[in-house]
Amino acid sequence: MEKCRCYICSNHFASTKRVDQNDKYYYMHCENCGGYILPRLSPYLLFTNDQDMLIAKEKLSHYLFYNNRKKDLRTLFIGEKDEFSKFKKDEPFAPMKEIIRCVDSSQIDSWYPKNFAEKLNYALLKLSEKLKYDGDSLFLFYEEAKLIFFTVVPFDKINDDVPDRIEQIRYFLKALSELGYIEIISQEELDDLCINNPHIELSITPKGLDKIYELHNAQVFNKNVFVAMSFSKSTVGIRNAIKRGIKDAGYSPEIMDEIVHNHQIVPEMLRLISESKFVIMDITEPNFGAYYEAGYAQGLGKEVIITCRADIFSMRDFRCEYKTDDDKSCVFKTTARKPHFDIAQKQILIWEDYKDLTKKLSEWIKYIIG
Repeated sequence: MEKCRCYICSNHFASTKRVDQNDKYYYMHCENCGGYILPRLSPYLLFTNDQDMLIAKEKLSHYLFYNNRKKDLRTLFIGEKDEFSKFKKDEPFAPMKEIIRCVDSSQIDSWYPKNFAEKLNYALLKLSEKLKYDGDSLFLFYEEAKLIFFTVVPFDKINDDVPDRIEQIRYFLKALSELGYIEIISQEELDDLCINNPHIELSITPKGLDKIYELHNAQVFNKNVFVAMSFSKSTVGIRNAIKRGIKDAGYSPEIMDEIVHNHQIVPEMLRLISESKFVIMDITEPNFGAYYEAGYAQGLGKEVIITCRADIFSMRDFRCEYKTDDDKSCVFKTTARKPHFDIAQKQILIWEDYKDLTKKLSEWIKYIIG
């Protein structure tokens, strides 16, 4: 492990890196960004002066700061799905102690705040993490504040971005103060905020604490959606349609077999369900484990959206054909396939084809969840 500059947030001091034995991936850890893995060619893309790439890099740094600084051993793979599939083949023993999941551009875009009000709420929640007790005074430093407040680099000032970032920090702080959520302890510190005087003292007001409780209680910014379904080869199209529907609605799909880990599968699955905002359960193909997962989620008080292909839902009999391994005559046996009576009374999203599933699921999520 060696000290180096973080490829995402440019932190010079807290980053370390390891190149894998095949020299194909960078394993990074940063105080701001947490643990992440990059394909070897990614750093060259990240250090480009292309405007679209700079915007994508800013979004990525904010995403990692807000989502990847937990105290667990989670590591995020930064890349598209095909790159992650290649990584799992190249590095089968990489995640011996880590949980590695893929983060692609669509997930980052789904998570990213859509307006200034959302940014303020995110920032308020992040500030609350620094509290030791209600009424505690907080010292906010420039390097942290530039990420908390979603500051961006003006394209024409790439090499001299500090003054503009400081102005953005001031604007956010004044907005939170005017809303009554925070109190600036020293107005002079706010006015004098600069790279040589990089901190400011503030406190969160009772009104701000009430707002924080409201946001926590509503899980406003939880974008994770657990998907319970059969993961056989025959359901790949269903899986992809569900993922598109979730992303189109502005959420992030969590699918068990797309996460690399070396943990006990059931505790990890239950953790993912407990951390999700809601659950999608598809019952087109038989998977009794999905019923268990959906039941666990409902027991936690989470919304469960059930989907089923129209021809399966309309079956009168409980049947599913399959061949037993010990039957040399290749006789087909039957088991349950039609939706079980336990959920038959619950409204179910009935879909005709993959495009229909994506469209309807996105609409249902927006209507039911928001």
